[in-house]
Amino acid sequence: METINLENIQNSRVFLRADMDVTFVNGNIESDFRIKRCLPTIELLLQKNNKVVIFTKIGRPEKQEPELSTKNLIPTLNRLLKTDIDFIENLKDLASRTFQLSIFENTRFFAWESSTASDQGKVLPIFSSLFDYYVDEAFAMSHRKETTNFLFPKLLKKISIGLNYKNEITHLEKIKAGEFEHPAVFVLGGIKAETKVPMINYLLDNFDTFLIGGKLDEEKIVTKDNSKLILANNYTNGFDIDNISLEKFIEILKTAKTIVWNGPTGMFEKEEHAESTREIIKAIEERKDTLNIAGGGDTIAAIEKYGNFNNYSFVSTGGGAMFHYLSGGLTNIEELVDSSR
Repeated sequence: METINLENIQNSRVFLRADMDVTFVNGNIESDFRIKRCLPTIELLLQKNNKVVIFTKIGRPEKQEPELSTKNLIPTLNRLLKTDIDFIENLKDLASRTFQLSIFENTRFFAWESSTASDQGKVLPIFSSLFDYYVDEAFAMSHRKETTNFLFPKLLKKISIGLNYKNEITHLEKIKAGEFEHPAVFVLGGIKAETKVPMINYLLDNFDTFLIGGKLDEEKIVTKDNSKLILANNYTNGFDIDNISLEKFIEILKTAKTIVWNGPTGMFEKEEHAESTREIIKAIEERKDTLNIAGGGDTIAAIEKYGNFNNYSFVSTGGGAMFHYLSGGLTNIEELVDSSR
């Protein structure tokens, strides 16, 4: 497998696996944060006279749902990039397109996106015949193995990572290596307990305290050192942590030199359940001399609602991907490169 410097890709046909997984509210994009983080890579590829087709998923559709079509991204991309963008509805139309920049339909609309799909044998040769390079700008998907972010680059072999993907690794690998000041606090929330809880052991040695909220405290957490864990006592109406836990969390955050935050501690989307998430954001952002890193779609949405991105050392586009990487996991690109040696 050949890894290519993004700067050296020119006059070529590029398969760009992007992360534009946004949330729509009443037909409008709730946050364009992830889209904007992809733009420098797209702009560089266009400057180098490449023909680019963007592939991304939106949500977790069970069928082809019009509200989750990538066609809905085009007005925002037109506004941000100031260029025309072609929409490609299916594989049948892929070969005939001549636009410099196109976007393919939501990859999750198609059975072949699953890594266990039976029709991959027909899909992969089509991709390989139409593209010269694979560029990955979807760090948030780097812990997954799907056709467009794992099997296709494995087949094409000429791969590169996008500017944001590279920036994500640059910031997160320092946290992964424990290169930060103490006391170090990890705030862990969200609802995906089944993926996060088993990985806490990998992070225990690097952090002094884990503040556990969200849905995670409903799980039985067993680690090699539970003394580092502070679990929220209970929920207010089942959707937020209680005030005693919140006060304890904030007290600890006020003394931290490093804070890593992954997942909100309550259902902040509803104002009546937003108190803990709002107050934790305030506590983190008041720590001006602290290395503070946040990540994940819900975390990003919470910061947009109650905070300011400029108050963070770095904000990752990945939630599960960020936690997977920090807890010792390989990204899809690392795994592909390792397997080819």
